[in-house]
Amino acid sequence: MYKDDYKKLKAFINQLKVKYNFKGLYHFTDFKNLNSIIETGCLKSRAECQNSEIDFLDAANEDVIEHTKRDIKKCVRFYYKEKTPTLYKNEGIKVDNVKPHIPLPVYLLFDYELILLENTVFASCNAASAYVNFGKNFEFFKTMDWDKIFHRGSLHIEDTPLKREIISKRHAELLGLQDISLNYLNKIFFRSKADYKRAINLFGENDKLEVDASLFNCNNNYIEDYKLEIYNRLRKQLILT
Repeated sequence: MYKDDYKKLKAFINQLKVKYNFKGLYHFTDFKNLNSIIETGCLKSRAECQNSEIDFLDAANEDVIEHTKRDIKKCVRFYYKEKTPTLYKNEGIKVDNVKPHIPLPVYLLFDYELILLENTVFASCNAASAYVNFGKNFEFFKTMDWDKIFHRGSLHIEDTPLKREIISKRHAELLGLQDISLNYLNKIFFRSKADYKRAINLFGENDKLEVDASLFNCNNNYIEDYKLEIYNRLRKQLILT
């Protein structure tokens, strides 16, 4: 079911596409979590995963999540754009395994239609922030600070109020109040060919699987690609790429 003002939201989404190259809603997770997501056919909230005893790699900052309200933990969380500041700290294989840690990061890109659904809410910045505002209609959505939400690139090294505001707004979220069906999933993006090949081996070929390293920060260690060479007793070589 759609929000009452979904037609206005739809028109505004088209403006975001043109002005900011808006692609859809991004959910960031680790490769390890893909199996349970695909098996259940939906994205579940942190609380629902714990209640259902679904094993998942938890990428959250422990200090932040401890102070996050229970209602937010019951939501499925999405960003409006890739490369949020939090993800800069999380992604890649860390030698010391320090948390927060997402060794094999992947993006699940969901359709704009999530914005129109009655069971989704808009957060003006990180939903766990003390300064966040929430809304679920067109009037709220259109007044969100989209210039800062879609801002990417370097910031001045000095800590200024403007810098803090931009970082906060980059974390603006869409919250799903219920499980989000994979029927709304458009793409799964991988950082490298190695991760992409692994996904094909596990889940089979699918047009929704794609490599796009530009969406990632590509920090810390990761495997870009691999080639397997198998020799039999006659020294005949079989190369698997």
